[in-house]
Amino acid sequence: VLRLLKLARVLRASRMVKRWENRVSLTFAQIALIKFAVLIIVASHWFACIWGFFGLLDAENLKCNREVYGAVPELVGAPREAWVISGSTAEEALGYHLPSLHGQYSWVVAFAGGRSAGTTTDPCNPAMLYLVAVYWSVMTLTSIGYGDILPVTKGEYVLCTLCMLGGSIIWAYIIGSACSVISNLDPGQQEFEQRMDAFNHMAVAQNIPLELRVRGREYIREARYHHAYLRSRQVAQVLSE
Repeated sequence: VLRLLKLARVLRASRMVKRWENRVSLTFAQIALIKFAVLIIVASHWFACIWGFFGLLDAENLKCNREVYGAVPELVGAPREAWVISGSTAEEALGYHLPSLHGQYSWVVAFAGGRSAGTTTDPCNPAMLYLVAVYWSVMTLTSIGYGDILPVTKGEYVLCTLCMLGGSIIWAYIIGSACSVISNLDPGQQEFEQRMDAFNHMAVAQNIPLELRVRGREYIREARYHHAYLRSRQVAQVLSE
């Protein structure tokens, strides 16, 4: 029960955010865009951690010399950064594929034996695996999906499906909200464009002469600054109350 009291820190954090908003001159639209960026980063990190955890959970077939120190016959006398996938040589000797040889197989092992093989990529490096997992999570979250990092076990297929469903919801929310925020970044500009469009539509419908159309557009363009001044006066009146 006492640990639940730590949840009060969340309320404290919200108060800190409010104090920070009072000190900066960012608009709420800009703050919303920053929140969307933070949401993308946090969601990508969580997806990458879960994906990487599942990959390492069944990656026993990947033998890293820095962990086994030559205990595997194929790695005897090999450099410390060397690695090998167990079961691959036995399958080559058989001449056919045997699922039982891949009992401890995961996307990490598939990545090590596939795309990273013959390159400078080290699948035994945790930082490199995290980078690969983030790469996969961003592809999943943004629905790009290059298809080079794939699930290979039942659990990974389930996890990948759940991440795609969750990522599509998050991405749809961010895109929809961001479009709404961006369209309202400059209320004055939006109001000016609506007034100008309404005038142009009326001018065509009423067949107003060209000279009056030009004067009307000039008036609306100059009145834009007057409306901005009136909005500033309203804000000043609120502060003086």
